[in-house]
Amino acid sequence: MEACCFEECKIKYREFEKNFMEKVDEQRKLVSRQISVKGKKYNVIPYREERLGNRLKGKEIAEIEMKDGYCVYGYDEEGRIRLVEHACTSFEKFYNFECYDYVGEKVYAYSCSLLSSSYVSVNIFEGDKIQETYKIYKDNRWSYDNYIYSGDNLSSINVCIQDIHGEMREWHENFFYDEKKKLKIIQREEAGHRQNSFCDRKLNYKKIEKALEEQIKEACQKINLSDNSVKIASIETSLDSIEEIPRINSKFVFENREKHLKIQSHISENKIVLRDFPLDDFEIERVINSIFRVIVNLWEENVLEEDIYARVVKEGDILKEKLPGWLKNNSQIYFSEGKICCVKSKKKVTSKSIQEIYMDMKKAVNRKKDLQKQIEIFEEICKIPVDNDSDGEDLFIVSAETILFKEKLMFGFSLIRQIPCEDEFVQVGMDIVYELDDNNRTVAETYWSDEIEEDFFRFAKSTEIYELLCKQEIYDINIFIRET
Repeated sequence: MEACCFEECKIKYREFEKNFMEKVDEQRKLVSRQISVKGKKYNVIPYREERLGNRLKGKEIAEIEMKDGYCVYGYDEEGRIRLVEHACTSFEKFYNFECYDYVGEKVYAYSCSLLSSSYVSVNIFEGDKIQETYKIYKDNRWSYDNYIYSGDNLSSINVCIQDIHGEMREWHENFFYDEKKKLKIIQREEAGHRQNSFCDRKLNYKKIEKALEEQIKEACQKINLSDNSVKIASIETSLDSIEEIPRINSKFVFENREKHLKIQSHISENKIVLRDFPLDDFEIERVINSIFRVIVNLWEENVLEEDIYARVVKEGDILKEKLPGWLKNNSQIYFSEGKICCVKSKKKVTSKSIQEIYMDMKKAVNRKKDLQKQIEIFEEICKIPVDNDSDGEDLFIVSAETILFKEKLMFGFSLIRQIPCEDEFVQVGMDIVYELDDNNRTVAETYWSDEIEEDFFRFAKSTEIYELLCKQEIYDINIFIRET
């Protein structure tokens, strides 16, 4: 880390901050060719978009739409990107901009919106390999990236960042490739936690559940066919995700119905290999959730007798503390000293189509009720399962930001249920609309349920903007359904 590089970056940022839109206009003059795309087309700084969790899947289009995700790449006569202009749904115009300058083995990156500058970075290369990145943000934060290579492949990035409060954070971003040296995963490690920012191979949770269910059913059938005097007394399902090849193992304890003798049986030949690359913390929790779901379903289907108990093991430790959120209201399922027990089979809730859930929400909403009641209405309807064969689970989103409502700038507190549907997603939600004022016009917050450790709706009601809006009158409510 060189002090002179940070000084250079600070000087560049101060200049950019004074006239950032002039910089955008200057870059336009250097552009000789433009490409309009939906999504991302290309990275000037290697792996930048993957590290943010974005995909490079831009599709060239004849005419750009002023919607989020659409942008225009501007190339100079040497084929280098000089300007990237991002469209914005709310403002129906280009709202965010990226500018790039190339000087020797340095690439200078500038980012801004129509309203303010965002950051400036100095990126140092050796040939085609980036070595270091120095970045200064508008709120006096700074960051430093050091790139580590193994042969021709980038193996890791050591990141050091100073936040707005002056506190230092460090983490590592590790890169995994297949045998053909194709990038598969970028996984961030910080303070013992792992998170994938980029992964080209998502887990198929429904397939995992089906495989585990078939494994358990096969074990039950084998024991029933071989000896009617023996039954399953308990089942222990463990997730081993420390190794690079994560897997699920199951172990059963059989009991003689008359003598109550217990015999352990390891089913090693039926290990369920999840993927040939490591899991992150979120994926681990999703797999654990799938294990719970299978066990409960088998109780409900009477494949497993209600007097057996189950254990779920993660990294060698038996889970003893709490059930997943979706089981909290199930009075028949409970924890007891690490044992998951079933008192009585629970009748399944009837599922509905996405359109039916949308109509239920339109009927249930009451524009006279306060924000707390609207969240409770939304939460209750979100408990209805979707009649859907697509893989993956629903995600919930809460956002608070300026929106365009009936051709007028307003403030929206939006609650969204994102449902996987074939190769896309369908979002059903409500925009709770307020008058735009000095207290909320600078707020721009978005939270996803897979990023929140506690109950998502409890979290939504713990935010500062929620406390603020509870004191204000709701202007209107818009119920929507859309594809993404």
